[in-house]
Amino acid sequence: MGDTTKTVTIGGQDYDVRLDGDQLVVQLAGAEADLTETVPVDQLGDEARAALQQGRLDDGALTVAIEGVARALADRGA
Repeated sequence: MGDTTKTVTIGGQDYDVRLDGDQLVVQLAGAEADLTETVPVDQLGDEARAALQQGRLDDGALTVAIEGVARALADRGA
């Protein structure tokens, strides 16, 4: 995935997803920087981490991980 930001749609909402070093950054698409969640990649499951490193954003395990991060954004009121 590198430094590329990709947009994924989860539950009808678009999220920008990117790697920042060893961090997975998920941001509500088009939102301000404070509507961002960051998760250390090493906290993802093996399958999600492998999919992320290979740029397979449509992988089921990675989608589940991103959905969890997206829920955290929603819970914060994003």
